[in-house]
Amino acid sequence: CVVILFSPAPAQDAKPFARIVVKGDHRWVTKSAFSPDGKVFAATHCQKFGPSFVTLFDATTGKRIREVEGPEGVFNWNPITFSPNGKWLAVAGMDELLLFHANGKRADKVSIKDAQVEALAFHPNSVLLASGSWLTGDPKKDNKAEVNNVILWSIAATDRKTELKRTASLRIERERVVRVAFSSDGKTLTAVANDMDVGTGW
Repeated sequence: CVVILFSPAPAQDAKPFARIVVKGDHRWVTKSAFSPDGKVFAATHCQKFGPSFVTLFDATTGKRIREVEGPEGVFNWNPITFSPNGKWLAVAGMDELLLFHANGKRADKVSIKDAQVEALAFHPNSVLLASGSWLTGDPKKDNKAEVNNVILWSIAATDRKTELKRTASLRIERERVVRVAFSSDGKTLTAVANDMDVGTGW
């Protein structure tokens, strides 16, 4: 799989300046994100039958910085996003959410039962993280009572340990949440679920 970086310019004048090749058999890039300072380009990618990986690249040269193991689930979108302060990188997949330091070192991993995480968004304060999921459990069973498709997480970091802690959650009518986004002032979180928008102040 190949990712090509273009210099910012009007569409007719844009020119590629870096060609990134993701090595391996049957891999494709599922999601990507730039760090807030524009210096690092992160991509999630996977093999046809797994596993998935996260690779950090120098956004100026396209040089590979580091590759780490990503979510274990296969055939998923693996959303990825940097925190506004550039300190954290969040990646998600089938039944799990991973938090990395910006250098690619894993900080924490949490499980989300019966949920394919399809969307992530950091709060402007870089301490809160929202996830939106597609609930994958059997609707005839009560296991979905344990799962909400919009979850708010807080990052609790000390010198010794970093944890993702579930602080709030919301179950909306549709089972599949495909986008989440915070307002610029951080007072409102919007979740887009199939063809319905839900806004809630958290």
